[in-house]
Amino acid sequence: MTRTVLVTGASGFIGRRLVHRLAADGFHVICLLRASSSLPTDWPDSVRVVRASLTDPSSLHDVLRGVDAVCHLAAHVSDWGTLEEIRSANVKATQNLLQAASHQLLQRFVHVSTTDVYGHPGVIGHDETIPPRPPHFNWYAETKRQAEELVVQSTLPWTIVRPATVYGPGSVSVLGEFARALRDGFMLWVNHGRAIAGLVYVDDVVNGIRLALDHPAALRESFNLSDSTELTWHQFLHDLARELGYPFRSVSLPYPIAAGLGTAMECGYRLARQITGCRTGALLSRQAVQIMGIHQSFSHAKATQLLGYQPATAYPQGLLASVQWLKEIGL
Repeated sequence: MTRTVLVTGASGFIGRRLVHRLAADGFHVICLLRASSSLPTDWPDSVRVVRASLTDPSSLHDVLRGVDAVCHLAAHVSDWGTLEEIRSANVKATQNLLQAASHQLLQRFVHVSTTDVYGHPGVIGHDETIPPRPPHFNWYAETKRQAEELVVQSTLPWTIVRPATVYGPGSVSVLGEFARALRDGFMLWVNHGRAIAGLVYVDDVVNGIRLALDHPAALRESFNLSDSTELTWHQFLHDLARELGYPFRSVSLPYPIAAGLGTAMECGYRLARQITGCRTGALLSRQAVQIMGIHQSFSHAKATQLLGYQPATAYPQGLLASVQWLKEIGL
């Protein structure tokens, strides 16, 4: 019997690829979109779209009727949003969805989290045996951890996946920003980019979610999703610049100086936003400094052993696909 899967965050970077994969695998796919979200033009005709708000419980009453499984990707990923904005999108929205789902006989609730919940520990091969412990000032990571707690405490048949930094075609907030910095000749990094980047290609994340949706061993378990490389930011950004044809010009800061500058810029930006309402992010944040300056190395051994997860996209292949997309959008 064909199953029906509800996907939140379906119009986002990972969500779009997941919708295609689920439809190709024969699922009936329902995409939950906000009223303000644009509808992707490349989705299969079989995909059904419903308009609702995860922050409005009343709008979810009928959305999950007849749904067999949920893939919850919707989140507010930001260095700069207010605590209220981020908590509403990441915690309250998850709580509302879990409550609505609790009235259905779901076969699986897949919650897509992030390795940021570990708080950038800087160790090699960090695995799921170490509990999440994000830094207090990182509101995104902290609210994602709180959302995980809600999922674990629920009575639903849940699975949590924690992707590392996801790249690939459609990665506006990671690849797009790096490409613009390289094009404009202002690449700011930390400790000359020696830290492990902790990347994972988008289609490998989609595969991990797909395994979590079906595999019996995934029930009530959490899994890191990463690639098999220990690629540094130095190598990745030099490779990206070379393939895009941009001369590599950069400024490197020692970690303590970058952390101090990021703190000052972030606080100054938040004050300016409060006073003037400006929405343009500052050049540097504490979260960006941590990601760029501390090893982001996460083991996917558990996902491999229990689910058979294996990164299928080699780095050169993923890089070339990413570059092709960047050139198509004019970067």
